[in-house]
Amino acid sequence: MGEKQLKVLAIDDQIEITKLIKLSLETTKRWDVVVANTWQQAVDILANQQVDVILLDYLMPEYTGEEFLQKLRDLSLVNNTPVIFLTAKPSMEFHWQTAGVKGIIAKPFNPMALGNIILSILEE
Repeated sequence: MGEKQLKVLAIDDQIEITKLIKLSLETTKRWDVVVANTWQQAVDILANQQVDVILLDYLMPEYTGEEFLQKLRDLSLVNNTPVIFLTAKPSMEFHWQTAGVKGIIAKPFNPMALGNIILSILEE
């Protein structure tokens, strides 16, 4: 039995990070990856496309990851879609559990292992 083909939305203000995520997951897992580098891009994508998982940078310029996620929920754009925070500050673990996200991935991450890390978090 093959792995499920996921559609991933990667949200990070650093274009290099979203390019790396896209390349990594499309190459290693053959997943469909869409990227957003701003709040408005994320809203536009989620208003028009279903995704299986959202990777959300915890420190975006406009909002923290928690604020960003709450605003998406207020617009009913994420509902039950699993969200995983990406962060360069993994010590903020206590925040992600109260924010209702599936987990966190520390930056920098190993691009070759990223897909398996996501699968591991989703299976918890």
